[in-house]
Amino acid sequence: MNRIRLAGGIVMALAGTSLIVGAPSASAADLSFATTCNPPIGSTVHGTTTVDITSDNSSPKAGDTVNITWKTVKAASDNPGYIDLSANSVLPTGHLTLGGAQTGTLAVAGTRTNPPIPKNSPMVLSDMKATVKLTTAGDVTFTPADYNVNVMSTDTSCKPDSTPAPGLTLHVASGGGGTTGGTTTTGGTTTGGTTTGGTTTGGTTTGGTTGGGGGSSFPGTAVSVAYTCQTPIGVKSATSDITISAVKSGDSYALTESFASGVSSSPVALSAGSMVPSTTVVLGGADQGSLTLTGPGNPADIPANTPIKPTDMTGTYTPHGSGSVTFTPGVLTIKALGTTTTCTATNQPGPSLTLQVTAGASGGTTTTGGTTTGGTTTGGTTTGGTTGGGGGTSFPGTPVSVDYNCVTPIGNKSATSDITISAVKSGASYTLTESFATGVSTAPVPIPAGAMTPSTTVIVAGADNGQLNLTGQANPAAIPANTPIKPSDMTGTYTPGHTGEVKFAPGVLTIKALGTTTTCTAASKPGASLTLQVTAAASSGIGGSSGADGGLANTGGSSAPYQALGLVGGTVLLLGAAVFVLTPWRRLRKQR
Repeated sequence: MNRIRLAGGIVMALAGTSLIVGAPSASAADLSFATTCNPPIGSTVHGTTTVDITSDNSSPKAGDTVNITWKTVKAASDNPGYIDLSANSVLPTGHLTLGGAQTGTLAVAGTRTNPPIPKNSPMVLSDMKATVKLTTAGDVTFTPADYNVNVMSTDTSCKPDSTPAPGLTLHVASGGGGTTGGTTTTGGTTTGGTTTGGTTTGGTTTGGTTGGGGGSSFPGTAVSVAYTCQTPIGVKSATSDITISAVKSGDSYALTESFASGVSSSPVALSAGSMVPSTTVVLGGADQGSLTLTGPGNPADIPANTPIKPTDMTGTYTPHGSGSVTFTPGVLTIKALGTTTTCTATNQPGPSLTLQVTAGASGGTTTTGGTTTGGTTTGGTTTGGTTGGGGGTSFPGTPVSVDYNCVTPIGNKSATSDITISAVKSGASYTLTESFATGVSTAPVPIPAGAMTPSTTVIVAGADNGQLNLTGQANPAAIPANTPIKPSDMTGTYTPGHTGEVKFAPGVLTIKALGTTTTCTAASKPGASLTLQVTAAASSGIGGSSGADGGLANTGGSSAPYQALGLVGGTVLLLGAAVFVLTPWRRLRKQR
């Protein structure tokens, strides 16, 4: 199979034929072009991309379908010195611009196939491929337009700083079935990234004429709004049909703005209640100004890379003037996981609703937001104190210093904190709480509120042997970069299985943040923070609960609980650097 390599547009015609082949002097020449890449977080990256674009058919005719391959010889940047990328974790996609006898855009896509990519080593991207039907005789050029690198649900987009030379030129001979016109293209499926939309304008619609007071409903008409959104990971675009409707109640109107579809997507999963939308509605006609409508948090979890559809947003409008008033979608604001995204219309959408109004008795244009619910409710669990029922006795523990060893994607780390385990007796059981006195590590990037959830094991020894699982709530506030991370208090229930003295010592700490898991183990056997004299519960055996799995695992002997530390620690990662695990290869790039 002949491969046509980059020839920089220089070709040698074979006398008496219409075939074009790459000149021998250019057969090994690759195309290089200056590139700017935009990672989800951090500054733009400037580098040089080198590609080799080839066709599987060196002598096509009009009507033929050919296979095009984009081979990335060198990406614009190496994998920086933060994390090792695992095998089969990188997916490239891109576009080629067709010119000459046939014009259009060809989407090319690779596969998530790559070897492990160590820190500070060249990126390895799979070949991107597509097929195209050649419709017109003549020279057809293929020029790189852009490419994208998807790593762990996040995207880094790269574009040439200026239009490069064609990477491939095909001379298409006349053939049966050749037609002129556009390009039929196929390509792989692009995953990740933000859903984008075209720019369209919506027409002006009317919503009817109001009568006297009393519960009249005025449905609006959908208008298409093209948004440009300022997001924490860069500028994105999105389009959705939006409808504003009204229900009259006395002198006022309850307004509702509804989105027909999602306007963007998130590279990470959003838990229920973590995304809260609000919007402005622009008034025109007899009243001028804007109203603010608010919506509740998302009622269900939103998976990563799934279009985000804002909940309906509501507010109250009380007319100031009398006459015709129009209502047009304005600025959309989305708050999620401690971040804010602001979207403004790039087109000029027409009004979705027009009302014939009479000035209200109180005068003035008023607005009240709808009921905002959701958000991540976080906070530690209190320790100590006395509870009612079954004696309600409180048993404060004693702080013990624990040295943690953490094996991380960026090297081995260590952290130390004083930890206290306390208990409150309620009936036959005890509520245990483990508290950290200080932060145990830092993150090089900010962690949004609600994004970090801790859990831990507690080693039980003495009359009972095994371990308990305790869980904590997510961080109640955003944690700035390079600030010590203090896990929230973690709680669980212990039900004695035997009578006698039982000791409780800190075990394995686990942090889940932004879809990643971090685990740290004690470097040596920590001392017991709490000792209880317990009486076996009426039901035989050791019981416990701490969320999903609960229970106390029997490890067999007084020394076995500490052996369990080594077993659980088999997946040790870095506390405080979990965000590295999901970061794309340029996301945390140091400035050079």
